[in-house]
Amino acid sequence: MSQNNKKMEKHGLSEADLLLENGHRFVEVAKLGLKHAGKCCLDCGFMRRADGNNKPCKGPVKLALRSNEADQ
Repeated sequence: MSQNNKKMEKHGLSEADLLLENGHRFVEVAKLGLKHAGKCCLDCGFMRRADGNNKPCKGPVKLALRSNEADQ
């Protein structure tokens, strides 16, 4: 099962709950357990602009340590 499907299953979401736009998979943040209004992308975490002029989704967020070139 992919990470995206795990997120949907964890929060009880279906494909009908998603707003697909410009590569993003937006869902109401209230369905994720947050108490404010709006939509955010399940993959990259961007909040949806009200006018719909969002940049393309960059995909899942990745965390990594930065290499410190000054120490080398």
